[in-house]
Parts: sequence; C-alpha cells; structure tokens
Amino acid sequence: MTATTTEQRTQYTRTGTLAVWAAAALPMAALAWVVAPALAGPDPNPRQFAEALIGALTAGLVWQFVLVWILLARETRPIKLRDALWLTEPTTETRRGGRLWLWAIPFALGFAALEFLPINLPPIADHDFGAFLGGTDGQAALRDNGHSSPPSS
Repeated sequence: MTATTTEQRTQYTRTGTLAVWAAAALPMAALAWVVAPALAGPDPNPRQFAEALIGALTAGLVWQFVLVWILLARETRPIKLRDALWLTEPTTETRRGGRLWLWAIPFALGFAALEFLPINLPPIADHDFGAFLGGTDGQAALRDNGHSSPPSS
C-alpha cells in the first residue's frame, strides 16, 4: 500500500469565479456580436457573414485555450496537464481503476460498422429544419428579427 499525498487546492472566490467566467464569455460575445459583423462588411451576404463569424469564434476558442493555460500556470507549478485536468485513473486502496474506458471500443467499432451498412431511412418530414425554413411558417417565424433585409420586388 502506498501513501499518497493530496494537494489542497483553494477554491475560487465568488468574484474570482465571475472574473474567470467574464474572461472566457465576454470576449466570445464581443467577437460574435461586434467583430464578426464588422469583418463581414456593411451589407454582407450570408456566406461572408458565416465566414466572418466562424473566423471570429475560432479566434475566441484560441483565446479560451490560452486562458486555460494561464489559469493552469497560476494554479500548478510545474504544469502537469494530466493532473491539472484530473485525467488520472481512479484509485482506491482496494481497486485500481483505468479499464472502464474499454467499453468505448466495441461501441466505436459498432457505430463505424453501421456507417458502412446501406441503411437509408427516410427523414421525418416534421423534423426537417430546411423544409421549415423554406416554408411559410419558417419565413413568418424569422420575419422582422431585427436584421434589415433588402426590399422585395
């Protein structure tokens, strides 16, 4: 039996938790609502806006990755990614874990095999979002949603 030492990690305060949340969420909001429309131009087509939004949100995800590394560097010296993200096997005095993930192998193989089977189930008409958007109900649901649209002729 080996003795393990557990590090006592301090909890973030309420203010610290809100600061971390703000550091992760507010840049994403600014990128999505301010930067992406500015990058798309004054009168973008849907493709231009989608490209600008995807680019801006990708930059936001990179920022969140950097933020995680900054927080890890503050909390642990040296940074041990496996320990910091709690990626270690569960261990107790009587049982050492680590084999539970093996259940994923047959499921992954089964889903891969299903992709090769010629199963063509018809889509459910009520659940076709494209058909909904193309119909009158979808057009009415999205009309006057705050975006200016070109006048119809």
